[in-house]
Amino acid sequence: MAEQVRLRGSNQQLRVPRVNFAAEQEIARGRNQLSNNLNRLSNFVMSMAEDKAKIEGAEYGALNAPTAEQINDAFVAGEELELPGDDSSVFGRSARRAALSIAGDEISALASNRATELTTLYEQSLTEYGQSQQFRDAAERDFGITDFSPGALADKLDEVVAGYGGVLDETSPALAREFRAKQGITNHSSYAGYLEEYVKVENKRLETNFRAAHQQDFSAPNIAKILRLPKGNDVLNKRVQEAKNRAVTYLTGSALKIFLDNMDGEINTAAKQIVSDGTFATERPTDTIGLISQGKVTTLPLAVQNGIKELRNQGMSFTDIGKSLRDERAAQLNFADAEQKLANERSERNEPGAIALVRKSMSSGNTREFDLNIKTLADINPQKAQELTDEFNDAGRIRTVSDPKIKEVVQNLAAADDLSFDDIEKYAPGLSFEDQKTLNDLVDSQESQELTAAKDILSAFDLPPTYTVISENDENFEKAQIARRGKAELTRRFQEAKRKGLDFDGIAIADTIAENISKDFKTVEIKLKKQAADKKIANVNSIQNKLKDADRPFKIFENDDYKGVINYLKGQKQLEPKQRDPGIAKQNDAIDSQIKTIETYLETQQ
Repeated sequence: MAEQVRLRGSNQQLRVPRVNFAAEQEIARGRNQLSNNLNRLSNFVMSMAEDKAKIEGAEYGALNAPTAEQINDAFVAGEELELPGDDSSVFGRSARRAALSIAGDEISALASNRATELTTLYEQSLTEYGQSQQFRDAAERDFGITDFSPGALADKLDEVVAGYGGVLDETSPALAREFRAKQGITNHSSYAGYLEEYVKVENKRLETNFRAAHQQDFSAPNIAKILRLPKGNDVLNKRVQEAKNRAVTYLTGSALKIFLDNMDGEINTAAKQIVSDGTFATERPTDTIGLISQGKVTTLPLAVQNGIKELRNQGMSFTDIGKSLRDERAAQLNFADAEQKLANERSERNEPGAIALVRKSMSSGNTREFDLNIKTLADINPQKAQELTDEFNDAGRIRTVSDPKIKEVVQNLAAADDLSFDDIEKYAPGLSFEDQKTLNDLVDSQESQELTAAKDILSAFDLPPTYTVISENDENFEKAQIARRGKAELTRRFQEAKRKGLDFDGIAIADTIAENISKDFKTVEIKLKKQAADKKIANVNSIQNKLKDADRPFKIFENDDYKGVINYLKGQKQLEPKQRDPGIAKQNDAIDSQIKTIETYLETQQ
């Protein structure tokens, strides 16, 4: 039997070798770190891209934000404002926010300017100029405003808020609400200021109307009419009370006191006049004055009694009234004596003045005034009066000096070769004998065949028969004057030749005059064309000044920079109508017409 082998146990534990994965773990940590870094890098890149999109979107929105003109067009049309950008991207949202911010500021500024413009216009309506028809016509033409009441201003301001707010209602309701709230507060302040001033002016107007009506109604003559009525005192007291009741509506303090004092003054004046007229109308004024002084007035006329009652109500006694009448009576007598003395002295020293009045009536042909004035002169100097009477009779008792206006009309007809004997007869009442003779000789000379043939040569320079030159402002005024001077010169030469017994070569003279007229006409035409061209430059510069005031690009042209203005207008014509400077015509034909006007003048300078 084989020997068994026994293995002896050991006290040592069995140890399985452990594998160390530290390297793999480090690799795993590195990969995680790398992944995190890549994520951070990706987020960073995306953030940078988003920021860039925000910046570019904001820049795009700012550059393409609606202009003031576009906003105003939307306001006028009642349309929603179109903004760049959208809500689908960072770029679009940034563009929209930027454009909306700028548009909001622009809308607020435009609305404030419009509100200020309206408020200023309404405030001007309260001034003296604002009451003129010129101002009212301009307000209606430029703003469509015919009502200047506070309510009308409130409506106009509400239209501004509603119109400008309406362009954002759909685009940005929140911004629209914010705009309406802020602008509403501003408009309310403007309206309140205007309302306060309007009330002041209106109250002043009502006060003025009240004073004017009272002054007219409560004058001394009207009060006197009341006092002549059977119950004149009662009627007057009622009128006084009504006036006081109305006066306290407008007046207080010292102004009210002055008003009442003036009213008492008018009553006093009327009462004294009534009493005075009634007293001195009696056969024995002195006896009547005595009765009044004693208070015995019941037998006097009713009007006198009413007048005395009013004077008594104002504190005068019967004695005071009588003394006032006696003083007036003495003044009347003294005045009559002085007047007679003055008349005697005047008749001795006022002969030159009397003669001047007679001469004046003779020159105008006023026979009625002549007869009155010659009578006065006859009382002073009968011999001179007879001398002037004979002179006026020799002149046919018509004017000795022509009416300047009528003489001018006739002379213009003569200059235009349109004067006839019928015209002289028609205007004879306004012409002196001397001027009638001169004009008759002129018509006689104008009927000469040779002179008529010569005038036919000059008729080529006449304006159409239906054309009438109105004033010096008429563009054809100078031409008409040149033509008239030419015909007048021809007639003068004819009359001179006739007077001296010389031959009159009308054709040759007319040819010479026609040549001179032609030169003068050309000068005038060049002048008119230059004026038209200069006006176009002025119009363009007016547009440039408005651009300057609006802080927009502009150019002011020199007064003789005709080619520069032509180039500017041609450049504007190449643009779309909406892109042209404000004030430039929208129609190309209109621009072409302006260019043609300037070019026409330049052609005269070649």
